[in-house]
Amino acid sequence: GPAGSAQITINGINNYQGKKDAVFTILPADLADARLELSPSTVSIVLKGNGDRRKIKKETQQRIMNAAKEMGYKPNIQAKILRGSLSAMANISLYWVSDNRIHLLSRFLKGLQIAIMENNYQFQLSIVPYENNHLQDALTQESVLTTNAIIICNPSEADMEYLEANDFHIPIVLYNRYSSKYATVNMDDKTIGLLPANIFAAHGKKHPALSRHFFRDEYQNKCLRVPGQ
Repeated sequence: GPAGSAQITINGINNYQGKKDAVFTILPADLADARLELSPSTVSIVLKGNGDRRKIKKETQQRIMNAAKEMGYKPNIQAKILRGSLSAMANISLYWVSDNRIHLLSRFLKGLQIAIMENNYQFQLSIVPYENNHLQDALTQESVLTTNAIIICNPSEADMEYLEANDFHIPIVLYNRYSSKYATVNMDDKTIGLLPANIFAAHGKKHPALSRHFFRDEYQNKCLRVPGQ
């Protein structure tokens, strides 16, 4: 797939000099030649996400993915479409944690559907369940090769550490989390907090109590703690 662009400078007779922007391409065969000492077919299998199914060693798969990352390799989505392995419509993968918050998925999807219809967006949505604290099992360098973008909902503290420590060359949006590395979507906590605060103040209540649900997700519990308490 296209890996980037470069500016070529051409020097000719009579002190001629010209510049041209060009897009360069990295193919699986190029990766195979990049000090990997592997066959192009092996590299191609791994880049297609079929390494486990073809019983290629994990360390070999990791070597290939590391080389692909260093060289800026990206999958050629259009080629996959022509081969029939992908739909021509863009695909977005929605990663949703499989815990007691699964009942919120229907509300999330309803809101997403409304936004899609109002803006006439055209894409497919794939739901990828993952276990709390085990996002690394579902989201790998191989899994991002068959999608155009990813939405990750409610990742735990351990899952956030995994995301912050790794680079995925694909648009990723985190829902209900804060990050300086990834795009995020969050509720307006200040405005939500002001609603009950204004009601308490109107009734002269200055010392309200806080009753909350204890989450199994340590990340959420940490966010709810009051400093010094």
